[in-house]
Amino acid sequence: MDSEKEKNRLSDIVLERVGLTGNLLSAPVSPSLEPVVEIPSHGSQVRAGKVTGPEEYKRRFLVPAPKSVEWKTAYIDGRLHRRIAMLVRAAGCGSISGFIIRLLELHMEEHREDIAALLTDNEGFRLLVPQTEQQLGKKLRTADLQILAGLYDDLGMPADVIYLLVCHCVERARSQWGEGRRPTMRQVEKEGYRWAKLGIFDQNSAAVYLKKWAERNRKYTSYLSNLRILNRPPVEAERRYIDQWMDMGFPPETVALAYERTVFYKKDLNWRYLNGILRRWHDAGWHTPRQVEQGEAAAQRPAAAGKSAAPAGDKDAWMRRYIKR
Repeated sequence: MDSEKEKNRLSDIVLERVGLTGNLLSAPVSPSLEPVVEIPSHGSQVRAGKVTGPEEYKRRFLVPAPKSVEWKTAYIDGRLHRRIAMLVRAAGCGSISGFIIRLLELHMEEHREDIAALLTDNEGFRLLVPQTEQQLGKKLRTADLQILAGLYDDLGMPADVIYLLVCHCVERARSQWGEGRRPTMRQVEKEGYRWAKLGIFDQNSAAVYLKKWAERNRKYTSYLSNLRILNRPPVEAERRYIDQWMDMGFPPETVALAYERTVFYKKDLNWRYLNGILRRWHDAGWHTPRQVEQGEAAAQRPAAAGKSAAPAGDKDAWMRRYIKR
């Protein structure tokens, strides 16, 4: 019973915080220590005063639950659910979950600066937030700030390196999807973890990586033209294939030769088949068109010699040896 009373008390506190008090609700809420003011046009009560900083925000909104009610998941009891449902029905639209999500979004937008300050007290991170917003062309939501703080705190990436990361993601989005396109913070986060895996944690290593990326980005056009793909940038899957070929040491001319073989056997461009040809050539140590030509000629000579040396009574021996290879 005490637990149920505590849930009801917390329910009333939640309702009072979001302003869902008055005739719409079935029961009054506990009085607040903070002053309230009347709005003449609506006759409802709202809180007076404005949050003046992160500590004030923490005191007002992040009050820990009593030790006797330490829930590990968010809980909305039946009474609170019915009250919110009543409000949603009165408005004539929406859903309870949509209402709660929107309510939290508005709250986080209103107090975004205080929440950002609570995520970290480092001055470098605070300067990073407006710089990131400028690059992405939007205000960062709380979820975006959490991603940014994760790169800074969890990965241990300095603020100046994170800024280079964001700028790189913006440039990559522009080159892939055209002018005006911006990456999401999830895409920035994914690239950030890739940088961490590569050991990019300072400006020097970031500069080396960005220079290499710029050089590769210029080469994509040459590789695509040898694959008869014109007037568009490569998609992400195509970039991964081309990156592999560049890492293996294949120039665009060798890729063009593999493309011709692919079209001959498959009647069209098949990336997986073409990649298989290049991998076999790489295993054989053939990377230029001349090396491929000489290597294939040398591989055919032993087969021809074996054929001529076959006994007269075993004319198919050379074919069996060729099949076993």
